[in-house]
Amino acid sequence: MAEPRAAEHHQQPLKTQTQKQVAKGQGTVGQASLAQQGLLKVAHDTRSVLGVLETSGSGLSASARADLKPLASSLQADVSKLPRNPPGTTR
Repeated sequence: MAEPRAAEHHQQPLKTQTQKQVAKGQGTVGQASLAQQGLLKVAHDTRSVLGVLETSGSGLSASARADLKPLASSLQADVSKLPRNPPGTTR
C-alpha cells in the first residue's frame, strides 16, 4: 500500500508549484485570480467613493445623493455574485 502515499507525495510539489503560479498570476487560473482580485478592489474603492459622496458634507445636492443609493445597492448585489475563490484554487 505504499503506492498511494508515493503518488500523493509526488503530487504535492505540483500542487505547491501550481499555487505559487496562481499567486504570481501565471496560467489561466492565475489570470482569473488576478482579474477577480482586481474586480474586488475596484468594487471596494467604488463603494468607498459612493459612501463619501452620499454624506451631507459631500457638496452634492440631496437629490444627487439620493440618486447614488441605487448604484450602491446594485454594486453590492453584483459583488455578491463574484466567486471568492477562482476555480482551481484552494484558498
